[in-house]
Amino acid sequence: MKRSSGSTGHILVVDDSPTNRLLVAKLLAKAGFRVMAAEDGGEALALALTASPDLILMDIAMPGIDGLKAAALIRRGPEDVALTPIIAMSANTDDGDRAACAAAGMNDFLPKPFATEDLLATVGRWIAGQPAVAEAAV
Repeated sequence: MKRSSGSTGHILVVDDSPTNRLLVAKLLAKAGFRVMAAEDGGEALALALTASPDLILMDIAMPGIDGLKAAALIRRGPEDVALTPIIAMSANTDDGDRAACAAAGMNDFLPKPFATEDLLATVGRWIAGQPAVAEAAV
């Protein structure tokens, strides 16, 4: 598992909704994380390959390259990128959606809408290198 080199992590937030991107980025920045954002899976892939984030928060339903395809492509990248934890963010929370996220290589699942505390707790576990057990999470 990839770990942050500093006390805060560098997080890539991927969501096609500008409002969602801004909200999540602000919450994370306020908590001390360094944040960058992408509006679709193609942009997320490019940033993952060039900026090497410590963690990726990925929306699933996006136009163009969706979150599932982007996660699968990231997993095929160079090892330092391929090992980056990816947390799915989605309002689609049934078992089939969670299984699709796991099959695409995502490590965890954060259902939308989420409380700030849930966002920070999930991110904190992965940045600290202590992920939740993926058995029911994804």
